[in-house]
Amino acid sequence: VATGANLQMASVLGYSPHTAARYEGFGNTAFAVLAACAVVFAAVHVAYAPRRREAIVTAGAVLAVVLLADVWPTLGADVGGVLTMVPVFGLLMVALSGRGISWRQVALFASVTVAVLAVVAAVDLVRPEASRGHLGRFVAGAVSGDGTFLTTIERKWSTNVRLFGRTVWTWMVPLTAAFMLYVLVIARGWQRLLPAGS
Repeated sequence: VATGANLQMASVLGYSPHTAARYEGFGNTAFAVLAACAVVFAAVHVAYAPRRREAIVTAGAVLAVVLLADVWPTLGADVGGVLTMVPVFGLLMVALSGRGISWRQVALFASVTVAVLAVVAAVDLVRPEASRGHLGRFVAGAVSGDGTFLTTIERKWSTNVRLFGRTVWTWMVPLTAAFMLYVLVIARGWQRLLPAGS
């Protein structure tokens, strides 16, 4: 990513040049694998480290580097990474420190997510227009009222609707979510599966 994500193009976790999905930064597959591995690494490191306090600091530093690599405009330029990693990594650090997660902390990290998104957008906006990523172009279009804002939202909506009917496997998402809701909430499976007080 630091060299322009040249190794990601047409790789197992990258996009193919014929789909024209993304030519810079992190795509969704690479982001998902990176974020999931970072979460697992942080949790395993803290769980097995001999000195817990130092392990929490190390885990936080690793998560910060992963976040920076994914969201910074000249690196991963991944808006979805901001919206996902900031709250998840923040709440993970709270959980790893041994404290319970409250609604107040959820609200705090939602606010931090908005603040980080604003910083990343501002950094992208100060770059030359030709060098801006999709977030910078999106915000500049929203401010100028040139139609980019609505066009982007319409394009993303139509793409998601089109892809939703493309494969039968897409229907596994709501079915799996409904099953998990039943097991964890309705059948109170969370009481058996999760540690007391978690």
